[in-house]
Amino acid sequence: MKILHVYKSYYPFSMGGVEKYIYSLSESLYEKGIESAILTTKKEAPAHTGSVGKSTVYYYPANMEKASCPISWPLLKNFRGIAKGYDLLHYHFPWPFADLTYLLTLTNKPMVVTYHSDIIRQKYLKIGYHPIMRLFLNRAQAIIASSANYLQSSPVLNQYRQKTSIIPFGLDRAQYPPAPDMLIRHWRHRVGEGFFLFVGVLRYYKGLHFLLEAVRDTPIRVVIAGAGTEETELLRLKAEKKLTNVTFVGRITEPDKAALYHLCRASVVPSHLRTEAFCISLLESLIYGKPAISTELNTGTSFVNQHRVSGLVVPPADPVALRQAMQLLLTDENVYQPLKQGAQSHYQQYFTADLMRQKHIDLYQSIRRTGHRYFGGDRR
Repeated sequence: MKILHVYKSYYPFSMGGVEKYIYSLSESLYEKGIESAILTTKKEAPAHTGSVGKSTVYYYPANMEKASCPISWPLLKNFRGIAKGYDLLHYHFPWPFADLTYLLTLTNKPMVVTYHSDIIRQKYLKIGYHPIMRLFLNRAQAIIASSANYLQSSPVLNQYRQKTSIIPFGLDRAQYPPAPDMLIRHWRHRVGEGFFLFVGVLRYYKGLHFLLEAVRDTPIRVVIAGAGTEETELLRLKAEKKLTNVTFVGRITEPDKAALYHLCRASVVPSHLRTEAFCISLLESLIYGKPAISTELNTGTSFVNQHRVSGLVVPPADPVALRQAMQLLLTDENVYQPLKQGAQSHYQQYFTADLMRQKHIDLYQSIRRTGHRYFGGDRR
């Protein structure tokens, strides 16, 4: 079986959670003889074909970008020809240009959609896009939601309950080896240990300004690893608030990340908008056996990090509650140690790559066999 994933960005030009999910899924499927490829865009011309891991990647230059939606006329032109070589198309929503491409090219291929997030920020543009979205989702043989939480809280997904299956994202623990001792010593010298760690792209919905306010005038130390559009503003806020206990380390490598997780007390993801639909970095915290602090957004984040199971969940946009949760994990071992143990068992129960792979294989095979929507898996 050959699967073509369609998403607006991919490695090495973009390093977000959706990219990590596509990579993890593609690599695990390869072990079962299922070939994956990714069709995506990049900022630079010309178009080229490369590879990431075991997957072929078709990169097409974006001619323009509107409201976080890259538009590539060369991709539209070549889409039908590329799609012919694959048995099934796997779209990663939202990317409105991809919806339009599928509809305009009249591609006669079965199609499954992983529904990553509602469209939140571009709500006015969504008015004109809504008919296209509905037609696109109507054509899908199956829709995947990453958690029951998101299926229940999404007004769009609620219209497609009968063909939506819940398949949590999974990661392969083998792809997260321990950091070398030399690297741990390097980071211990630079940032110490026992800090709270944020890892991710610095985006508008991550709520990091609430994190900065939470640790203001406290001895609580925070390390923020990543880069993104909010970096300049966050650095300005750090200087304005005179936060000597917050360290920005920029974009890091995977071994660097392993070293920082080894040294940290816990992870923290203070997102304040439901654009944060699942959060791969919370899942990585489970793999490294570190409790997490996250916020209640009525999305998958509270499934990945369950309150008093793998970490603590606090209200969004609430620096006081965030500070209190951090202080609790720093000072109370009777709370901290069970959560540390719970993080690893929670990962093993729900989020392994093997579980994710098998549920996707069942879905793919059912669609190919019947040509109709999939009714297996969990639906709540």
